[in-house]
Amino acid sequence: MNNSLIRAAANDRINNVRRIIQGGANLNALDINGDTALIDVARWGRTQIAHELIRAGANVNARGVDRWTALMTAASQGRTQIVHELIRAGANVNARDNDGWTALMIAAVWGRVQVVHELIRAGANVNARNNDGSTALVEAAFRGRTQIVRELLTAGAKNLKSAYNVARNQTVRNAISNAAVRKIQTVVRKNYKRKVDAAKKIQTAVYNYLYHPNRVQRPKTIVSAGKSRYNNAVRTAKIQTTVRKYLYNKNRVLRKTYSTPR
Repeated sequence: MNNSLIRAAANDRINNVRRIIQGGANLNALDINGDTALIDVARWGRTQIAHELIRAGANVNARGVDRWTALMTAASQGRTQIVHELIRAGANVNARDNDGWTALMIAAVWGRVQVVHELIRAGANVNARNNDGSTALVEAAFRGRTQIVRELLTAGAKNLKSAYNVARNQTVRNAISNAAVRKIQTVVRKNYKRKVDAAKKIQTAVYNYLYHPNRVQRPKTIVSAGKSRYNNAVRTAKIQTTVRKYLYNKNRVLRKTYSTPR
């Protein structure tokens, strides 16, 4: 009965498969190669039979040769529909084989763009490393898979330096370089915004100290402004005197030394 299911699946006999399933066949039995029927149909692209097996309760995370799952097999062959079915049925998108490879790495190596997109959307770890320390981005860059490299970079793939070093295609190198520039720009923007926010807090603290009508609240405002050296100095009598001189002294020389608090 179990062999009958595998033979029917191999021959794409959907009606026979349904009849054998109804007869109580073991859906997770292994063939002579050590793969399940679901792994076999994922390799051959038998979408209808895969659907029937999944609906009947076949284990979508069962392991075959080299501990490959049906998802890994479908990813390697670019069977996007079957990949989608397996993910919907609860297939582990981050499962690893004996060498630490995930379905995303396998799809990246074989250039399966649509499969890569499906896996990323399903939550596959774009920065997972295999037993050799390589990632999907590095493998895709090494093989010149430009579109996949862009997909991975958009999804937040790291290890840009290693990927750039192994890339032999200039288009891939340009994509990685642009991603690195965008990453640096993002960091710079965040740091700049942080500094601007800190400066605004300092200005607000000084303004409140000088002009707030409630004298009791002035020291609290200064203390709550943070650890800025300027805020700490403003609390001392010496700086208070200097600020007052700036505001009220008609001597222009002082005004060149200090900026007006806003």
